[in-house]
Formats: sequence, C-alpha cells, structure tokens
Amino acid sequence: MRLITLCFILFCYLFGFSQNPLKEGISDTAFEDYDLLSSYEDYAELEREVVYLHLNKSTYIKGESIGLKAYVFDKATQRFSTATSNLYCTIQDEKNAIVKQKLILINDGIGINDFIVDSLFTSGEYKITAYTNWMKNFDEKNYFSQTIRIIDPEIENVAKNIKTISEIDAQFLPEGGHLVTNVETIIGVTIKDKFGFGIPNIECNVINSKDEVITNFKLNTLGLGRFNLKPLSNETYKVVLKYDEKDYEFDLKNIQTQGIGLAVKRLKDKTYITLKTNESTFDQVSNKVFIMAIHNGNQLKAFNIKFNEDLDVVKAVSNTDLFSGINIITIFNDHNTPILERQIFNYDGLKFAVSSDPIVEKKKDSLLVSIPYSNLDTKTFNNFSISVLPEQTRAYNHHENISSSTLLQPHVRGYIENSQYYFQSITQKKQHELDNLLLTQGWSSYDWENIFNNPPDYDFDFENGMSYVANFANKGNQQLIIYPTLNGPLEIIELKPDEMSFEKQGFFPISNEKIKISAIDKKGKPVMPNISLKFDPEVFPDFNLAHDFATLRPREARLSEVNNYSDFENGWKTIEQLDEVKLIGRRKYTEIDRIKNATVGKVEFFDDKKRLKFQTIGRYLSTKGFIVLENKAGGLGFQIFRRVNTTGRPLNSSDNIPVIYLDDVILHSDLGILRDMTMADVEYIEVNLSGIGGGMRGGGGIVKIKTNPFKIHNSTEKKTAHKSFEIPLKFDVAKQFYIPKYTSYTSDFFNEYGVIDWFSNVSTDSNGVLKLKIFDNEMTNLKLFIEGFSNEGTYISEVKNIKIN
Repeated sequence: MRLITLCFILFCYLFGFSQNPLKEGISDTAFEDYDLLSSYEDYAELEREVVYLHLNKSTYIKGESIGLKAYVFDKATQRFSTATSNLYCTIQDEKNAIVKQKLILINDGIGINDFIVDSLFTSGEYKITAYTNWMKNFDEKNYFSQTIRIIDPEIENVAKNIKTISEIDAQFLPEGGHLVTNVETIIGVTIKDKFGFGIPNIECNVINSKDEVITNFKLNTLGLGRFNLKPLSNETYKVVLKYDEKDYEFDLKNIQTQGIGLAVKRLKDKTYITLKTNESTFDQVSNKVFIMAIHNGNQLKAFNIKFNEDLDVVKAVSNTDLFSGINIITIFNDHNTPILERQIFNYDGLKFAVSSDPIVEKKKDSLLVSIPYSNLDTKTFNNFSISVLPEQTRAYNHHENISSSTLLQPHVRGYIENSQYYFQSITQKKQHELDNLLLTQGWSSYDWENIFNNPPDYDFDFENGMSYVANFANKGNQQLIIYPTLNGPLEIIELKPDEMSFEKQGFFPISNEKIKISAIDKKGKPVMPNISLKFDPEVFPDFNLAHDFATLRPREARLSEVNNYSDFENGWKTIEQLDEVKLIGRRKYTEIDRIKNATVGKVEFFDDKKRLKFQTIGRYLSTKGFIVLENKAGGLGFQIFRRVNTTGRPLNSSDNIPVIYLDDVILHSDLGILRDMTMADVEYIEVNLSGIGGGMRGGGGIVKIKTNPFKIHNSTEKKTAHKSFEIPLKFDVAKQFYIPKYTSYTSDFFNEYGVIDWFSNVSTDSNGVLKLKIFDNEMTNLKLFIEGFSNEGTYISEVKNIKIN
C-alpha cells in the first residue's frame, strides 16, 4: 500500500459544511460519498513503471540504424525497475500502421537494441513507442513515444525547408484555473505556431476596452510568458502582439464575477499557498473548511484551510514537506469537489551529475576520450548511453531526456516542447522558467474522476520472459529433457504417473531459437515425445489509451543548399548475389566469407599448421583475451574467464564468464568436454569479446566452437530424437551498431546529418571516469549527447563539445 501522509488533522467528510458549488466556473461534480484519503490510497496502490528511450538521433537517412537504449524505472522510487523484463517497441508510420516491432529484453532496468532503416521505410515522419504489458493497467503517460524523421535520398534529393505559416495558437491560463474579478491573478501565457512549437521572444501588450495598456510582457525562447492582472467588473481585456508582420489580438475570456483564485509562491524555506476571493463570493466561503492536497502520483499530504475574516487566506508549507520532483496542489471544497489546481517542481533532493572537461588523446587511428565525474558514487551501479555526432549536427533534436522523461513528462497532460532544457545545466533562471511552464499546463495528468471512481485494476501482469504450458501424452515415459538455450540450461523434468502437463515460466528465447524436448524411454534413451505447448504471450499486446497523448515532431533540420546525399553509402543495399556457376571453384572461400560476415565476432578458420601451433582449445583461447584454468582431476577442472575485468567484480562473477557454444549447443557450467578436445577436432572458432548478442549472459563475451564436419566423433555422430517448437514471441538480440560509411567527412551533409559513433552500454571506472574509444576521422569538433543513471538516484543528462587539436 502506498503511504498517505497527514501533516494536519484532516476532516475526511465535511458534510456538516454542505454548500452549493460556487456559481460560476467551478465544476459541480461532487464526491461527497468518497473519502479522499482512502480513494487516493486505492488509486496509488499499484506500483507504476516509466520507460525512457535514448535514441542516437532524431533524423535518419534511409540505410542508417536507429540506435536505442531503454531505461525502465519504478515511478515511485525513481530507481531501475526489476519487475519487468519484456519491453515492446514499435515504429508506426503517419497512418499509424506498424512498420517494425521488436521485443526487447530488459535486465535490471536496462535494454539495448536497434532498428535498421531499410526498404520498409520511406521519407516521412514515424512514431517510435515503447511500453510494458503492466503499463496497460493505467490511464497515464508512463510509456515512451517520440516522433522521428526519415529521409529517403531516392525521394528527397534535398532536405525540406519548412516555412512556418502565420497561424498561431495563444492560450492564457490563470494560476489555479480561474480568473475572478477584483482578484489579482498571475496568468500564464503560451503561444505556439501551427506545428505546436513555442514562438520565441514576442513582445505583448494587455489592453482594456479603452485601448489603454494595462501591462506588457515578453515571451521566452520557448514561447512562454506570464503577467499579473486584477480584472475589474464590467471591463474587457485583450492581448495584442505582432508576429511575422501580422497583428494579432486575443480576448481574455471566462472572467468570473464569483469564485476563488490561487497563488503559489516559493521562498527559501517555505512555500506560501494563497486562496483569494472577492466581496461577492465571501459570504459563500467564509468559515468553510477547504482541503488542500499535495500529491505526486504516489503519495499524498493534506491540510485544512479556510477563510475567516479576510478575502485572502495563506497556508505556509515547509519546503521539507514538499516531494522531490513534481508537486500537484489541488484545492477541494466541502463536497470533495476539486476546484483549483497548480503544479510546482521541487529540485531539492534530486541529484544531477555534472562531468568535468573531457580529456582527449590521439592514439593511432583512434581518439581516446576520458570524461571525469567527480560527484558520482562509483560503488553503486551506473550506466550510460552516448551519441557521438559532428558538432554542427542538426539530426539530434529530442524533446526529452532521461530526467524530464522520468520526473516531469508523466505528470502533465500535454507534450512538453524541449523538456530536457529544464534538466541540463540547471540554474535559477531555468527553475523559474520550469515554474512558468507548469503555470501554463492547467490540470495535471491525474484525473480526480478516475481517482475517486475508477482506480486502476490489476488486469495485466508484469512480464518476466515467456511461459508455456506443456501437455504430455506419452504413457510410460515420465521423464523429459528440455535442451539448453542461450539463457536457459538443460533441464530434466520428472512427472508423476498421473501428471500429464507441466508449466515453465521465466525463459528468455532469442531470435532463431526453438524449444527442443525429448522424452526418455525405459532404457534411458531419448525418444520423440507426444507433447504440445501453449505459449504466453503469443502476440504483441495492443496498446490503446483512453487519452491520446500527442507527440511533437522533431524540429526540422534545415540545410542551406545541401543536396549531396551521395555522401552516404546505403549499407543495406550492398548485398550482392553471386553468380551460381562461378561459385563452383570457390565454394569453401565463399562459405568462409558468409560465416565471417554473419557475425559481430572475429572468426578464425584452422588449417593443419594452426592446429599444430595451438594443439588445445584452452591454449588458443588464452591468446584471445581469456584466462583458462585447467585441472586434469576433472569436475570443474576446466574454467574460462574474461581476462579484462572491466566490472571490478571477482574473476568468477557471472559478468566475467563467457557464453560457450559447441556446434550451436550451449555449454553451461560443465566445460569438461573442452578439456579433452584437441584442435584437430575444430574447423573454426568465433570470439566475440563485446558480448553483443549474448542477452543477459553476454558480459564475459561469447565463444562459438565449430567442429570439423568430416571428422567422426562418438559424441556427435548420433542424432538425438526430439521435438522442436517454434516460439511465437522472442527477444530480439542486440547487434553491433552499424556506423555508415561516408565518401566525405568534411561535407555539409556529414556535418549536419552524419554519425560518428554510438555507445549504448558504458559505465565509469572505479575513479568515476567514462572512457570512450572513437574512430579518428580527422574531424576537429565533436558533440557528445550523454544520458545515464546511477542506482543511488543520480541522473546524468549532458551535452559535451569536444575540440580536438
């Protein structure tokens, strides 16, 4: 159950003070039969997750890869979520048709993958969405959704320059939601163009019916502003401005003759919340008790507040009683009707790591970049993703970062333009501008109608891998073998005589894997089983929300007289079909090429000379970055560990043990078979030190050993009788990120659209230093877009410019 805190004595039922709602501008929806605290407790009982995707860019050329890093958080604790392993990721076109989708494995809150922008895409805008099955229980924007731009050079030979048409949308939002005559109120202003982007730096005047200027204000760079107004009875007001050589005027509407206004002012140690009213309303509200609730979607604090003899009543709340992050202040009348709401943000208690200046060293054809973080606790788990682009890039225009996506965006109704701005290089000015933004947001994403009447139901589970139910009909055979997969060991299932089914949960199949099962007969030999499997889940879950949280497009990358898309070589088009006749004399060579090109690891084929040089598999692997411990006594006498211990953990930790395949079968803890094999048995060995493609177990690297098919082995010559099952949903395995090749690294095209590198899974060393190795393409200026998180609660969102001497 979520904690509900009372800081003052709260009257849960105030029926003795029954009154009619205020006559104008206040909702007459009453919740008299509901207890505010118990209703909120029911609403907040189920824990929430929130997901953020860090994409390496926002504008892509057809043929590139969309690199992504997924971060899944527990919304309440603001720590990595360990509840869910299954993250669904889709890309939809402008007609909402799904172009591509993947199931991404989340391990300790983190997942890595990519999408190839191949022939399924054309020029246009696409929406990438990521969600978990559990998120379907909630009518809140806890999922991730972002618009990206794809450019197909065969359709567009020059980037489009979108001209903003002189159509603007202006909104004027009084603090708390109501503008009342003779009540001084701050009015938030947001003015946007037709694409939903704020129009910057416009000067505006507020005039009355006599065309007298009452006050003036100027919008900031995001099209936001504010002004104070104490509207008089029988007076009208307008806001006038000029934009793109055109004059505009907007009426201030919904000025109420009766009602209550709200003002929130935060000082050093206290936040002052003021309710204001006028003479014509005072008799309705005097000596009546109102409830002031402060919540953050998880916890709620409540206070009593009432008008006595004055038209204003002030409640001072210690800033230590505010939540870190979002605080939603709602005022209820004695019918439990919410009548006013204001959101504020409290930076206190939140941690944001800031790095020192990067250090760059040139070494051969690489740049060694070190980024020090002096205020990061390196004893706790930390993880980063970093996009490396040219300094002049126009292809990275995300509205969110890891901080805003977790701390801000889920709590507001609208999609916030450039929300990451408020969480990078935080200053007092930015804190004021965030408060101005929240002033214009109106009511939060939490609907009190739902809180009182429709708390979320537990209809959809957390998902941890796949599960299946097996129905077994082999009479007399009560033992089954489930053969190993990458993330699952070999298992022996013992069934009782009357058992005809069993359930398997928490397995993590990856691309191209199947489930293989054998029955064991009375002689102990594997035989074909009579068995069927029912999987869950079987299909991608639909994700339809009651509220459509629209996303903003990325700001268009405007190029000036640049149309040379030939600078980019479409990697997905370079596949060449060889002539079948000419392959007769080169079959072995082309087969070697096929194997080498199909993997991210390094493949080495062996001839007699190489086999004689190494003699044993252990000796060979010891030259390829592994420590091999051999003990002729048997047992666990043959062990392999990654030589470079980057994790700082013990040598025999799971992060340093490689995944070993022998003829496509995974060897788990028992590696004794390798001790007795000589290199005479081996055709080739693939070594993948990066571990990419290894799922949860790839931290120590991957080794795939393929034996000589022309050599007879007693251990492999007999075919095992088993039944194979296709798995309807499998996790997509992260592959090595594809970095395009460019004909020029000095062209305008490369400088504005090119990709230098993408680091999806890096951590600091024990000294708090991020170390990157970047290919040196002779550029002098780079830009690093850094997102990361430490599990002691520190957010990292930075943009670093690197100048190379």
